[in-house]
Amino acid sequence: YLHSVTITGLTPGTKYYYQALTDGSALSPAGDSSYFFKTAPPAGTATPFTFAILGDSDGDTGIAAQYANLKPDFVLTDGDIVYPYGGSVSATTEGRQDGRYYDIYQATMKNTPYYAVCGNHDYHPNGCATPDVMDQENPLPGGGKMGGGNTTYYFDYGNARFVALNSN
Repeated sequence: YLHSVTITGLTPGTKYYYQALTDGSALSPAGDSSYFFKTAPPAGTATPFTFAILGDSDGDTGIAAQYANLKPDFVLTDGDIVYPYGGSVSATTEGRQDGRYYDIYQATMKNTPYYAVCGNHDYHPNGCATPDVMDQENPLPGGGKMGGGNTTYYFDYGNARFVALNSN
């Protein structure tokens, strides 16, 4: 299941702890200090940060382990995270996205924002994979549609601007 929550009123550069619940049942243990996220530093500040770039992974558990050790402030994918989609979308492609992306990187995703971009292997004739596979399952700045294309957007992190362009 895909759940997305918008939280407002957070302070920049702050670590927040959370517990995930659904229908009153805990998905994460109460008081577990491994469930946290950090907000970006204040815009325009020269606060040091780290980031990682992920591409052509297609379920590489070795890369996932490296990211868990690096503990980047965020991860930017440059596409080709799950492939091939092969021009038609089905439950099989959805399963590949879940098993070879979300399941593999879940250890860092619980603490680290991932910003997805469509690559040539993620491409589907009707757009980037399908709206329900790539766009809707990866909440992105501006809905991922700045400049008109799916997964084309930018975001500021401290004193840096990151531009994500759909390579298709």
